[in-house]
Amino acid sequence: MSEKILVLDSSALLAYLQDEDGAEEVEQALLAAQAAGSHHLIASVNWAEVLYVAPRQVRYGDVAAVLAAVDGLPIHMVDAGRELSIRAAGFKYDRRVGLADAYAAALATLLDAPLLTADPDFEALQGDGLQLQRIR
Repeated sequence: MSEKILVLDSSALLAYLQDEDGAEEVEQALLAAQAAGSHHLIASVNWAEVLYVAPRQVRYGDVAAVLAAVDGLPIHMVDAGRELSIRAAGFKYDRRVGLADAYAAALATLLDAPLLTADPDFEALQGDGLQLQRIR
């Protein structure tokens, strides 16, 4: 049986990269995907958020360092196409969440996959069919 695919919010990947609370849960999910020959997903907008936030942190001096840390992980980026953008716009408009959060929620609900996150803001979207897997 293959590992269940998860959608990662930027907060989960940042927790892993910065070795913050919840990093172990993200690491376990990544190891399970790797062992199963599978991968998890991240929306391109959330990927961009990781790339601009992580270099500001202590462990990464620039975008190239972040790319080097993430390139070998079993994570595939999903481009923000038409269907994903329409769904994200609905979350942004109806629930007034941040744009990156709207994309993470849109991808997870579109694929009916759990969203791996540390962000409590997603609690408000659970009634919209969002499955959460909290790391802290």
